[in-house]
Amino acid sequence: MDNVKKQNNFLNAIQKYASEQKKQMIADVEKFKAIEMKKAENEGLRDAHLLIQKEIEIKRNEITAQIARQEHESLVAIYKRRQEIVAEVFDAAKNKLVQFVQTPDYKTGLLRSAKAIADTFGKNDAAVYLAKQDMPLAAELKPLFGGKTEFFEDEQIELGGVKAVCKALKIIADETLDSKLALQVEWFTLNSGLKVM
Repeated sequence: MDNVKKQNNFLNAIQKYASEQKKQMIADVEKFKAIEMKKAENEGLRDAHLLIQKEIEIKRNEITAQIARQEHESLVAIYKRRQEIVAEVFDAAKNKLVQFVQTPDYKTGLLRSAKAIADTFGKNDAAVYLAKQDMPLAAELKPLFGGKTEFFEDEQIELGGVKAVCKALKIIADETLDSKLALQVEWFTLNSGLKVM
């Protein structure tokens, strides 16, 4: 009986050891499983975070491009409106000049401009250019010049005024209303506060 008891004790010890080994293996498997799950979870979170960051970057780029496009469209619209304002202002100014050319003050101003040019040229020959409507005044302007003077109709002078060339002095004097108006357009564009940034 002692042998049976010993065998039972031995079998109990083996079963107890096997049971403990089984518990240890189950615990090790659970621990390993928990570690692997945590690792997979972390990788999943990292992948999800990277995906979210990528999506955010794509959206940010889309929004930036959209803002840049809208800003460009706004600048183009502002630039067009500025051009319209300048055109409106100078169309009105041109109309005033057309009316001014019909007044006696215009003739006085034309004679004054021609005299200033003639004084600059002195006794040198000159070629004087007038608008078609001012050609009848050539006879009154001719005595102002000292040298040989020829008068020509200039189709580019639309509004009026006088332009003259002195080859001897290498001077071109432009006292036309057209060039003065063009200079004012340039000045207005620079100084009106209607800049497009």
